[in-house]
Amino acid sequence: MFEAFWNFLNRVSDSDGVYVGERRRELALSNKSYVTEYHPCVRVKPVARWEWRRSKGEFAVDFSSEANPHVNISGMSGFGKSTLCKRLIKEIRESLHLPVSIFDVHSEYVDFTRQFGGEVHSPKESSINMWELDGVSPAERISENAAMLKRILKLGDIQAYSLMTCAERAYEKRGIRQNEKDSWAEEPPAMRDVYDCIAESMGGKGSSRQSYAGLSKRLYPLLMSNVFSAKTTLPFRRILEGLNDFSMAELGSSEAQALFIETFLRKLYSYMLSQKLADGIRLFVVIDEAHRVCISEGEELSLPGRLVSEGRKYGVGIITSNQMAKNLDRAIIANSAVTFAFYQREPQECEYMASLIAGGTDNERREVVRSKIRNLRQFECIALTSVAREPLLVEVMPLWRET
Repeated sequence: MFEAFWNFLNRVSDSDGVYVGERRRELALSNKSYVTEYHPCVRVKPVARWEWRRSKGEFAVDFSSEANPHVNISGMSGFGKSTLCKRLIKEIRESLHLPVSIFDVHSEYVDFTRQFGGEVHSPKESSINMWELDGVSPAERISENAAMLKRILKLGDIQAYSLMTCAERAYEKRGIRQNEKDSWAEEPPAMRDVYDCIAESMGGKGSSRQSYAGLSKRLYPLLMSNVFSAKTTLPFRRILEGLNDFSMAELGSSEAQALFIETFLRKLYSYMLSQKLADGIRLFVVIDEAHRVCISEGEELSLPGRLVSEGRKYGVGIITSNQMAKNLDRAIIANSAVTFAFYQREPQECEYMASLIAGGTDNERREVVRSKIRNLRQFECIALTSVAREPLLVEVMPLWRET
């Protein structure tokens, strides 16, 4: 399934610079003199102040120099997040010649993808089976899926245990048993098979029946689309070689979208673990509305969060776009070497982004950054990278200005 992708990994990009837009200002510390006393003589005291100093020139991200190839984009809707994403995707494809996969929550990248010769994939035409073993044992797959579904669907402990027992029964009905490794090659169950086992268990009595009934209610929306109820039909040979857009608006709920993303990335992740470590970047993944679909719980990370934490070893860069970084998986925030902050109106989110960009405990520095975030115009953003000494005010160059 992934042979074509691994062959593509052997290709090396010609350049590492990705153009974003134009520099406008840079945060700088300046010394200014203030009169502190007029009588009996004038006394002048130098005071350090943070300010946005004018800056010129192009702004580009050199992923080969950054601490990792991950990018986090945050800001209020309508101020340029999608414009920046499209700019990055275009430059990555044309300058770095790397494949890009877009998880398009609102299906707003469809025309863009087709314009640049990419392929659009619809849930109505594709399916992905989270119960396929992909090289692990039935017990491992059951445990991993139960944990993922518990975290994303907010299942209780009893519901998660009930799901595991029903999943084990679904595998057995397919002739797959944990202690019989030869049976692992049989066709695995799909979500419909697991759901049918849950429905059978609802014939019990008491609290057990209530647990299965609640579990059935939580899983039923996933069956409204065939995307989870059949074997994997996604054309990985094409997906992992060029520009591909997964138009996910038809899935409806953010939970279904999160499950689709994590299942797809897990298949890629499992494959990467079986390969040698890669030198340099080999693939970019763009996740739109990441705060809705990168769902973590406590110390358990979402799969995108795990990939961001470990993706550099395997040459995978993750670009996340979100309206509320405060609600995003903390691993994504902590491991994104490049951060872009657009205008933000919500007070707590604005304060969070200001603290993230300013860093440290300098209240004046944070206030200067916060004030700038509240006054950014459309296509303006504050950029912070792991190699830049100070944050920059950047004006993103929309693609339509080039025509």
